[in-house]
Amino acid sequence: MVSLGSRASSRVELLRDRNERGALRVEDLDYNRHGRIADEVAAQFFPSDPPQFYRVPSSYNKIDPIKDALCDAGFIDLRIAVLTREKQVSDIGAFAHAMVYGNPLIDMIRTRSGVDPDQVVNALGEAFAREFGNPGRLPQRAILFEATRP
Repeated sequence: MVSLGSRASSRVELLRDRNERGALRVEDLDYNRHGRIADEVAAQFFPSDPPQFYRVPSSYNKIDPIKDALCDAGFIDLRIAVLTREKQVSDIGAFAHAMVYGNPLIDMIRTRSGVDPDQVVNALGEAFAREFGNPGRLPQRAILFEATRP
């Protein structure tokens, strides 16, 4: 797992390489329960070596460490927005399929072998239906950072 410091540095470097004004968007896994549920369901199939996909990109979501990293890197005129919405999902099974097959989680499942990815999709669809209904309503939150490079 990437440490907070190196993750902060990599995100700040990404902004540093952009034009004068840059933006950084992070997911709030504490609020976006679908990512946490996907992580927990996948881990049930691989208890000794759980896939890390949903843990790494979504774990960097605390405002103060990101703000501090941007300020320490010399960025000014920092603006932070917390964006919240509720997303209607008409087919929770299709959403579960996308959460498994639509990102590197599928590769992590395949390299661990012994589990058909569709088993993970089915378990995830059931967990999502319990949590959000089918059709479902998913609460979502993103944190947007904008900063200027002097």
